[in-house]
Amino acid sequence: MHAGLALGAAGLTLANAAQTLHAQWLEPVEQRRRRLLHEVARRARLQQQAAPDLPGAWYWFAHALGLTGRGLRLTQALACGLGPQVLEALSRTLALAPHHASAWLALGVFHAELVDQLGDKLAAALGARRAAGLEAFERALALDPGSPGVRLEYAHGLLRLEGESALAKAEALLAEAAACPALDAIGQLQIERARQELAD
Repeated sequence: MHAGLALGAAGLTLANAAQTLHAQWLEPVEQRRRRLLHEVARRARLQQQAAPDLPGAWYWFAHALGLTGRGLRLTQALACGLGPQVLEALSRTLALAPHHASAWLALGVFHAELVDQLGDKLAAALGARRAAGLEAFERALALDPGSPGVRLEYAHGLLRLEGESALAKAEALLAEAAACPALDAIGQLQIERARQELAD
């Protein structure tokens, strides 16, 4: 993270990625986690203004805001307008980089969380739809078939979108995630999470 910031504009996307992943997977204190994510969102917003054609500027903004929303009550997240901002940033990311697997995965999570919490009708008013969520997860998996993180989030999303009827498929995705080789430290954490969820 610090190495990326030391590189200035050229390293900003790298720094935002490192800080967001640290907040998501390693930071145990919610207040510090939220501060890290706010810093990423602020830097990414400035990066969008300086380099609007850079997919990473939009993706890490969306990802940081989406994770911030997970730590808030639904009413707080809606009052802050996080949903439309996340959707717009992911749409911009995919317009610039249609094969961005992580953006498709984040889009699937966006649809799944709103449909799960609001129901189909209210979620649709914010641009979230059940079918679009399933399609986004499938796109992410097709683009990054070796990722344990894609399978882990897809499993969670399936249960939000389809409930108990998707339990067998969700468990199969978790088993596949648990069997993936770890290509980096974050991948190892995702594999361990999948194994823990299978054991619970």
